[in-house]
Amino acid sequence: MVAALMHLDMMTWQDKDLGWISRKMNVVKDRLEINRGGKKTQKIERDILVRLDEIIKELENQQKGRPVAAAATAPTAARRRCQASGNRPSGPASESALPSGIAGASLIRRKTSS
Repeated sequence: MVAALMHLDMMTWQDKDLGWISRKMNVVKDRLEINRGGKKTQKIERDILVRLDEIIKELENQQKGRPVAAAATAPTAARRRCQASGNRPSGPASESALPSGIAGASLIRRKTSS
């Protein structure tokens, strides 16, 4: 009975879909757990990465053909505030921290020092 169920499940598998990637990743995990991280495991890992790259390129090509949703292009509240004040970021923040002088920062300091 178990063999029949496994066979039915395997018949639904498609070559190189996300299920294939998941199964291959489990094989790599199992091989690494038993210290079999040799050339065969590395080849499986490369196959996984190649297929993931292919899937990403396919999705990017699909997105190029579609119009961008209006909600995705609408400025967020934070972006509107920056645009209104004339401040435009030149790049990503180097660190995630509150700038000095913000009221919230002083509240945090008071609570931690008590």
